Amino acid sequence: MKYCLWLIGVGLAQYASAQAWPTKPTRIVSTFAVGSAADTAIRATSQKVSESVGQPLVVEVIAGAGGMLGGATVARALPDGHTLLFSELMANSIVGWVHKNPSYDPVRDFTPISHLFEGLLSLVASNNTPFTNMKEIIEYARANPGKLAYGSNGVGAQNHLQMELIKQLLNLDITHIPYKGGTGAVPDVIAGQIPLLFVAYGTALINQRAGKLKVIGLVEARRRPELPDIPAIGEDISGFEKIPAAIILFGPAKMPDPLANRIHAEMAKAIALPDIRERLKQINFNAPVSTPGQVTELRRRVMEIMPRAIKAAGIQPE
Repeated sequence: MKYCLWLIGVGLAQYASAQAWPTKPTRIVSTFAVGSAADTAIRATSQKVSESVGQPLVVEVIAGAGGMLGGATVARALPDGHTLLFSELMANSIVGWVHKNPSYDPVRDFTPISHLFEGLLSLVASNNTPFTNMKEIIEYARANPGKLAYGSNGVGAQNHLQMELIKQLLNLDITHIPYKGGTGAVPDVIAGQIPLLFVAYGTALINQRAGKLKVIGLVEARRRPELPDIPAIGEDISGFEKIPAAIILFGPAKMPDPLANRIHAEMAKAIALPDIRERLKQINFNAPVSTPGQVTELRRRVMEIMPRAIKAAGIQPE
């Protein structure tokens, strides 16, 4: 009986704590560069949440070491909801495979709160290539092993691992050319210095409309209903598996469920506002706004994919 009363007391205390949040400014540690699409999305959304809850939500960019510096900052914080992490799920999950001594555990040290956004990734080709679809790229790569190259936004990035999984699946020999950031490689594909590049669909669309490059397709298993005229590269790849491009809001470990649910609800309410939905549409962002439980399942899937992707890419921990 005493144990039951204690559990009830703990539950009531957690509920009260959730209802009280925030009691001071909330720090959102972001691993995305200032001015990026993700940065734009979280700042616009945070402003709406600030207006709703009566306390500032301050976005602070800590983007070094592939997001690990930002992750470590939040992993050490109190689980009271006043320090949160805004990060790509894959980047947060990969640390154990690319670093010998990571400063945090991607599962043990964080509380999933919400899958807020998802950017659309596309594969583009230089205008001086003959390719118009993924099937033609695959046929060329098979007939000319080692003569085709693709650019990505860095070793271990989603774009890199996604193509390495495709290469492994189809037994293709395509050279990887890593860049520091996907947009930095755009001028090279426009100039014809590299034939293929993975880049955000918004960037690809602007340059395709200007006649500077060709969009081969979205990095999806099937066409997105909102973009029925844009091919999915998975249409030409039997067994294609997409690495989720999920942008997640995390809290430190041991955050009470009622508090995580409260923060999720405030974010979901803000993202549902018409002006925020329109802003996200302008930057080609989807907003799944999945619950903490759904994020936990999505993270489980990513953690299953990562070992295969890392092996395919031949990445060794540093």
